[in-house]
Formats: sequence, C-alpha cells, structure tokens
Amino acid sequence: MPSDPRVEPLRSEIRDFFEALGLEARVIYRTCQEAFGVESPDNLKPGKPRRTRVTVFLDFANDDIRRDNLRAVYAFPEAVAEALPMLANPRLGSPKVELARMPPRFVFANLEELYESWRPRSPS
Repeated sequence: MPSDPRVEPLRSEIRDFFEALGLEARVIYRTCQEAFGVESPDNLKPGKPRRTRVTVFLDFANDDIRRDNLRAVYAFPEAVAEALPMLANPRLGSPKVELARMPPRFVFANLEELYESWRPRSPS
C-alpha cells in the first residue's frame, strides 16, 4: 500500500531528529490500529535490524493524519528488536509484536515525549 503523502512531513521531521543524533529512523504508521488491538503491524519488527537505526511506529486514532491525532508513538532501537514481546496467536500467522507488553521506555503519548526521551542529557 503506498504511503499517504500527509504523513511525509512527520516522517521527515522524525528522520531529521534522529539524524541529528547520528541515527537513522524507519518510520511506519497505521490509521486503523485500534481495530487490531494489541497486534502490531507485521513490519513493526524489522526483518534486517540495523545497529544504528530506530524504528518509529505512529499510531493514528483514525485516517486523519495529523500530529495531534496520534493515539501513541512506539520507538525502539533496532538492536533490541529480537527481545520485543511477541504475540502468541497472531491473526494471520505472521509474527507480530504484542503492543500491550512493549516496554514503557519504548511507548510515548506524542512526538514531543519521544523527542524528550531521546535527547542527550547534559551532565549535571
């Protein structure tokens, strides 16, 4: 399914943020996550994780793709992808992450929370 052009400004913003930290960002999204409950998109867990890349999943409340319409943001370094909690019985049989069991450090209410969590801390 082709990407909706309305998501591109957010993708670009997120990629720019992580690029400034010396990391790549793979940004995916879903506008119907609520219908899937705790079952992630099948591409949330990267097939070929990269040590210097972060996966960011934008969960929109509906098909209104706007920053203030996010239900949640999930972001994790791909180096930990193998340790993500997997769903025991996914709908279509392909492995899926169980979003309800995602470690809290990878779940954010919005992009501002995500950015604040990833910003380098200055020494006190």
